[in-house]
Amino acid sequence: MERIPYLGQTIFKWQVGASSFLALPERGARLMNWNVTLGDGSVRDIIYWPEVENLN
Repeated sequence: MERIPYLGQTIFKWQVGASSFLALPERGARLMNWNVTLGDGSVRDIIYWPEVENLN
């Protein structure tokens, strides 16, 4: 699991198979992004968090 600083918080990134996940457990375990790397190397977002200026 990787820790990534984001807007003053630490989000967590982990991978299971072809899926990658970003979540913020301290804020109710928000799943901020789930994407899948396809066989041709392209990435498809399944769930994504819109661009924001803060996490409040």
